Amino acid sequence: MGSLRYLLAALTATMMFVVSCSTAPSAPTMIAAENVIVEQMVAPEQQTSTLQVGQQRVVNNVRNAAVRVWKQDRSGYGTGTYFKLDGHLIVLTAAHVVDRSPVMIVEGRSNESSLARTIYYDEENDIAVLELATELETRDALKYRERRLDSDERLIASDVFYTGFPARHDLFTAFGKIASAENDHLLMHSYAWMGASGSGVFDTRGRLIGVLVAVDLGWSPYDPYRMFPPNVVEDVVHVIPIRHLDLEALKAILD
Repeated sequence: MGSLRYLLAALTATMMFVVSCSTAPSAPTMIAAENVIVEQMVAPEQQTSTLQVGQQRVVNNVRNAAVRVWKQDRSGYGTGTYFKLDGHLIVLTAAHVVDRSPVMIVEGRSNESSLARTIYYDEENDIAVLELATELETRDALKYRERRLDSDERLIASDVFYTGFPARHDLFTAFGKIASAENDHLLMHSYAWMGASGSGVFDTRGRLIGVLVAVDLGWSPYDPYRMFPPNVVEDVVHVIPIRHLDLEALKAILD
């Protein structure tokens, strides 16, 4: 779970660097072979200008719903978002965080945790949903609201943000913009790295637009035969649009 996996996007030569689960504690380092750490995401003055004062509440609500999603052996974790959907307590995350496990551990704050069973798993689209056994007292479940559009192109230039637990950082909120829509992925201009996978990505009105799954790998145009390794492009972040979640199927499972 701590190892990184490569995903080949359909019908394209562009590759992604999966922002897989962060492993057990170690101090953040700068760029290493398997751990991309960016010490500064966005300057504070840029972050505050991105959001209006009235939107700070939206950010706080999302921060209060962010959870760590652990394998049962605690070997590594990703991020998830805690929601209430039709009276059920669920966590939305990435499928590669769950990695086919039937039961995960969802962790709130102050070492509070709950077992959660995997009820929805879509490996192709890299989306998974967990149902919690008990309510988390240290987290506030968001009412499930999504922004599902018929065209991903309509999201380009939208201000967005996510909250996750990248590397050894705690409750980290990063801001960005949707820069492109390619091959059923949204490309977000922001930053992400190991441990951030599974984070919900929201617009500034608090509507869910997708799930963070990877950062980009860029191959040199001067290396057509790929003789050299690609560069990790950590400020181009792949997001699975929420339209890939079969909401009706999920509701049927919950019922």
